[in-house]
Amino acid sequence: MDVTDGMPLFINFNQDRSLVAIGTARGYMIYQCEPLTLMYSKPDCSCSIVEMLFRSSLVALVGMCDRPSNSMRKVQIWNTKTDKRLQEINYDTAVLALKMNMKRLVVVLETKMHIHDLQSLKTLMVVQTEPNPRGLCALTPNNECWDHCYLAYPNSATEGEVTVYDALGLQIQRMLPAHNGVLANMAFNMDGTVLATCSRQGTLIRVFQTPEGDLLYSFRRGSYATEIHALCFSLNTEFLCASSGSGTVHVFKLDNESRMEQRNNSSSMIGGMMSSVIPDSLNSVMDPRSFAQVKLADSELPNLCAMSGDNSQVIVVTANGYFYEYALTAEGGECQLVKESKLS
Repeated sequence: MDVTDGMPLFINFNQDRSLVAIGTARGYMIYQCEPLTLMYSKPDCSCSIVEMLFRSSLVALVGMCDRPSNSMRKVQIWNTKTDKRLQEINYDTAVLALKMNMKRLVVVLETKMHIHDLQSLKTLMVVQTEPNPRGLCALTPNNECWDHCYLAYPNSATEGEVTVYDALGLQIQRMLPAHNGVLANMAFNMDGTVLATCSRQGTLIRVFQTPEGDLLYSFRRGSYATEIHALCFSLNTEFLCASSGSGTVHVFKLDNESRMEQRNNSSSMIGGMMSSVIPDSLNSVMDPRSFAQVKLADSELPNLCAMSGDNSQVIVVTANGYFYEYALTAEGGECQLVKESKLS
């Protein structure tokens, strides 16, 4: 999440949301989320991107061009335990996003993606893409299971089609027509079996089975357009949370009652046709709303969201560097603030 001057330049969770990294003009810091604890700090190392690898000592960094050695066209691989730089990789244009799992490092440029073997950092494939100025992509975490190791990225700069790419086999698996409008965000669950997407309109959030592309869930965030800053599954894929520009974090429950198959069986009006992209006006009647909500005090601040490991809390990190913990009850509804902390 990019933010303005005088605030953190970049905020990012690791793959299982157990750590959060804050990149600033003065350096970067890594915090443990439960309980909130500063684990590592690196002063005098300005960062525009910090990508962690679970709870390991490996991090990938992109600078902020404040000096020649800190180019945005270069990825630096560091070992935080030894505090040593392991390698640098240079690119033709600015790096817009980094994604890692235990086997792959993906470097996203505006019109191409470099897929590296994580162990050797050898370039395995350079994928040409449509213009992707926001560096939008998602990579399956795959800490243990490698049956679904996929990369997802926009297939169009004007439409909401997603390319699902096999990150191990290095080939396209499927073109997925997810939304009518331009994509704004996407996220895989931990084992890569489902993919959540939203468009820039921000009213609908859809969950697809991967790699088959079947539409499993379609949720309505609201009736008015707003930006979705982040999508995040709980570790067990029971919940999906979405942080929005309206100052609300929505928590959706991925239960059987909300599944498209269940809804289609009970609705003869549209039947199986809802497995494809349909107008938002039809979805407005049928799509379920959020199970729980977090109301933020400052609705204008960009924010990231995550679920605690036991699904008892919703974690929100805002662009001004605050860390919030909200209680999620079995009944849902509005979540109550448990703790507020400043990341400094």
